[in-house]
Formats: sequence, structure tokens, C-alpha cells
Amino acid sequence: MSRALASLVATAASAQIEIIADDEGGPGRGSSSAAEGFAPEAQAGGFFSTELAQDTVQETDVREDAMTLRAQAFARADYRVSRLRLHLDGWLDWWLTGERGDDALVIANGERWKAEHEATLGEAFVDADLARVALTAGHLIVVWGQNDLVNPNDVVNPRDRRHGVSLEPETARLPVVALRARAPVGPLSAEALWVPFFRADRVDLFGGDWALFGPGAPAALRGFADALDDSIDDSIEDKAQPVLLQTEMPDETAANGSVGARLSSSAGGYDVAAQVFYGWARLPTIEIDADAFAALAAGDFDAARAGYRAYYRRSLSAGASFGTNLGDFGVRADGAFTPRREYPLGGAFPLRSIDDEHFRPSIDSGAVDTTLGVEYAGVEDVVLHAEAFHQRMLKDPEGQELLFGGPSLYGAALLLRWALMDGDLELRALAVLEATRRSLVASPQVVYRVSDTWSLRAGAHVFEGREGSLGAFYDRNDEIYLGAKASF
Repeated sequence: MSRALASLVATAASAQIEIIADDEGGPGRGSSSAAEGFAPEAQAGGFFSTELAQDTVQETDVREDAMTLRAQAFARADYRVSRLRLHLDGWLDWWLTGERGDDALVIANGERWKAEHEATLGEAFVDADLARVALTAGHLIVVWGQNDLVNPNDVVNPRDRRHGVSLEPETARLPVVALRARAPVGPLSAEALWVPFFRADRVDLFGGDWALFGPGAPAALRGFADALDDSIDDSIEDKAQPVLLQTEMPDETAANGSVGARLSSSAGGYDVAAQVFYGWARLPTIEIDADAFAALAAGDFDAARAGYRAYYRRSLSAGASFGTNLGDFGVRADGAFTPRREYPLGGAFPLRSIDDEHFRPSIDSGAVDTTLGVEYAGVEDVVLHAEAFHQRMLKDPEGQELLFGGPSLYGAALLLRWALMDGDLELRALAVLEATRRSLVASPQVVYRVSDTWSLRAGAHVFEGREGSLGAFYDRNDEIYLGAKASF
């Protein structure tokens, strides 16, 4: 059951703030229509990146990954002929982590080193621009909405949440098998989307700083996670995570597919769109029975595990977006309504009764999310994105404590990129402030371009916040890092 509780913790962490910022050399914002014309055109490229991160919080009372070395390769190929486009890209990841030992110098005195690798298919699709309709089929990334940092309309693709915050989050979105059709309808553009198979978020239950039962989880949950971690050999830990996170999945049949539709217009310099998407929640719903409830209250985690379910429920999102340019300013607005969202409960024993025999560590409610963003590019070599967001829970929590705050959450997100020395030096900064519980996530970074293909970077991730906030949950994950990237 404890792993189930933790999945709700991650639901809040991920649902509160969606950080999405495209970067050069990566996949970008999804598939586009085939190029016009008939001359064949082939392109290929990619990058290799490596990064060494070291925790700055020197504590030994909690098991955590104090050092991480990650190597990542991305390659893509794109071929266009006439009105047909073929695209393929993929990732190869390898990472090494070490837990903190008794000494502060972790690189030399770490313990329990773990290494994992993963080869992942990225986007792979065929795009055909026909006379009156454009069809795209394959493994797709589909981005709806206007804002780049906190976008409530970006609901099609699940996320990989296993590696924390990044200013190069090309791997954040996970492609889905889909069929996409776009066609003009009078002055409007219509889009239909079918996703036949379900794909969940990638999250870790235990064994890492960004896991649901990570260093910031309550002590009882950390203890259960450590016991579970010790019972599974490190060589299969990454393969066991998806199995332990849920007890059942939607069958891979047409009846369990997801569908979406979008109408948009770009007349007069104004981009306006309305959309609806009927799919699945990204993280499982947790239920335990009365026997498991009693065992959990008594601290018997092994007995509690026998009486829980972790399954996925349907989800509906309806939204609208607006964008225009006013001189040097770009103005973006997104709003979305969800009739049912799970809000995880806080407190020492966060469970509520849903009937005489079953309990959940969450409460259901409708939700409205809005984001107003401004992009400023009036100064040469400076790009600034600023977004204010509001998330509103429509149901009264009736005095129940909610994890990460509520029922109303206000915040702001900022992304700055400033190029100096003719573009050889770039200063970047990402900050997300949640005002309700005074939570801050900050990621400053310096990038130096050694050549047209090589760059070096150094940065930090900082988390702060009041108890029960997102910043406080990840406060032990403050780190500094060094990295290098080679593009080809």
C-alpha cells in the first residue's frame, strides 16, 4: 500500500508544475506537416551529453543518491520527398548513482553504486500532406496550447519524471502511438487525434532522489521504501519499478484508446484554439481494503500490501488558448477544465473512507487551471518568458489537509536566456514560485560554447519551501553539476 501512497505524492508534484522548455539539438514540440515541394531532402543529427551532479546537502540520516553521473545520446533522421515526410529519432541513456557514505566526499567514499541503461524509441512517424488533409501516424509528440512553462492544455503525452528538473528536458514528454489528422474547415483549422494504446508516466517508486518514496517523503514511507529497496537486487531495480507502481493497467484494445479534437484560427494575427481530450489519468488511483487499513495503522506494511489496488481511471480535459504579438511582446493564455482530478491528502496518516470497505489517500474534485504568459524579445540576445498560473480545486476539501497546498494555488514561472560574447556564453535561469505555500524551485545555468558543436555547462538545482510544499518535499535534492554536450 505504501507504494500506492507514494504514487499520489508524485501526482501532486507533477500536476502542480509542468516545466517544458525546448532546447536546440532536441526533438522540439512534436511532429509538423510535410514540407511543400517535390525536391527530396534528407537530414540527420543529434547530440551526446554527459553530466556529473553532486548533492550540496551533507546529511547522513536519510538514504539518498549523493552523486549521479549520466550519459545520454540522441540521434534523429528526417527524409522529405514531395508531400511525404519520414522521421525517426531515439535515445540511449546510461547513469551511475552512489548513495552517501559516512564521509562527505561522496565521489571517493560513496557506497551502493548502481548503474542502469535504457534505449528508447523517440518520435517515429510518417507524415503525408494530401490535397485537403494532413495525416500523421506513428510514435508522436503532440503539443497543444500556447505557454511553454506551465501549460494546462499540454495533455496528450505522458512524462518521464525520474530525473528531476532540467533546462534541457527533451526527454520529459514520452511519445505515444497515435493517428493525427488536420484539415481546413472554412476559416478554421480542425484537428482530430486517436491514441489507441495507453502509456503511463514514468516514475520511480523507491531507490532514487526523485522517487515517490524519496528522501523528502515521511519517515514511515521512507522506511518502507528502504526495506523494499533492500529486498530487490540493484540489477533489476529499474525493471521492477513499473510493476510495483500499479496492480493493473488498461487492456490494449480499441475500447481503451484516447481521442482528442481541436479547432484553431490564426486570423488577423491572433491565434485562438479550443480543444478536448478524453484519455487516462497519468498516475494510478490507489485503494486499500479494511484489512489493509488496519495493518497499515499497525505499521505492518507486508500485510497492508495484500489489500490494495493501484489502477488507472479515465480523464477528461477541455481547454482553450490564445496568443498574439504586441510589438516586442508575445502574449499567451491557456485555460483548461478537468471534471475529476485526484488531490493527495497530507498529514501523518492520509487516508479517507470511500465506503465501508475501501479507503483512498486522495480526494476527487473538478479543477480549473489558467496560465497567462508574456514573452519579451525586445533586447538583442535576451529572451524572457514569464508566466503566472492559478490552479483551483472546485470541491470543498471539508477540512481535510491536502499535500502541496490547496484548494487554490497561485504561482509564477520564469525562464531567462541571455547570450553574451557573440553567443559563445549563455546565461540561463529557470525559476518556479508557488506563492500559496512559499515554494521555490530554481535552476541557474551557465553554458560556454567551445565551438559550433561543443559546449560546456555548469549549474545548480535549488528547492526551498514551507512544510508540505513541493519545494520542501525535494529540499534534500539541492545539487550542483557540470556537463558537456557535443552536437552532430
